[in-house]
Amino acid sequence: MALVLRDATDADYSAFARLFPELAVEDPVPTREQFAAQMLPKVVIVEDTNGPAGYAFWRTHGCAAHVVHVIVDPLARGRGLGRALMEDVRRRVLAQGCNRWFLNVKQDNSGAIRLYTRCGLATEQRGWALRAEWSQLHSLPEPQSDVVAFTLAPEEDSSIAARFDETPEHLASLRSRAGVVLVGLREAGLIVGFAAFDPSFPGVRPVHVARIALARRLFESLRPHARHDHVHVTFERNQSLLEALTSLGAKTRHTFYRMGGARP
Repeated sequence: MALVLRDATDADYSAFARLFPELAVEDPVPTREQFAAQMLPKVVIVEDTNGPAGYAFWRTHGCAAHVVHVIVDPLARGRGLGRALMEDVRRRVLAQGCNRWFLNVKQDNSGAIRLYTRCGLATEQRGWALRAEWSQLHSLPEPQSDVVAFTLAPEEDSSIAARFDETPEHLASLRSRAGVVLVGLREAGLIVGFAAFDPSFPGVRPVHVARIALARRLFESLRPHARHDHVHVTFERNQSLLEALTSLGAKTRHTFYRMGGARP
């Protein structure tokens, strides 16, 4: 059976909306307008004889490519469509000058982990996606020093990136998304925290704090922008933050691995 890989267009929105729930996440299906404005042209469709059977979506942050989605219709799995999508993304991001690619995969998705390993990716770190009530976040310990929250300006991106292993391009990408709020923390003149909050989801990702006692102040600075009583919090590496949030009653939605590799 011949597969066809092609650029997605506005007309593929219905296929995208049909496949998106296969991610099995609580994120709402992006609207047609969001699909066109925030995802195209970095979406590739794979077709079999029955039409669109999967898609991949990626973003580039400087020389790094983040493969955000790889989805294959359950009825078409086991026929190499996922590998075909990954190889096509590899070709495209190499042509754009990327020398690294990475993605997140649920820890229990053994089939996807095997696929990504065959494509040259390796597990780099662990992360968690939690659902919490704002009241739970405000029960975190108070910081024992003067900490100042500030709205992150573009000229501060390089400092945040260097402090928290981000990239200026990723921060610029977050800022470009409508409604996203970027907040930092300063203590004694040093940057000690950072988070990005999308009130429409609602979700906070990423979350970085130099120590757990700073997390409450960071969440308090985001609360005025909230439209819901709950929020999804996604972060990597910080086992202490995981333990603090779950001890207050936050629920783990899923655990994931970040997998990555040099020169895709």
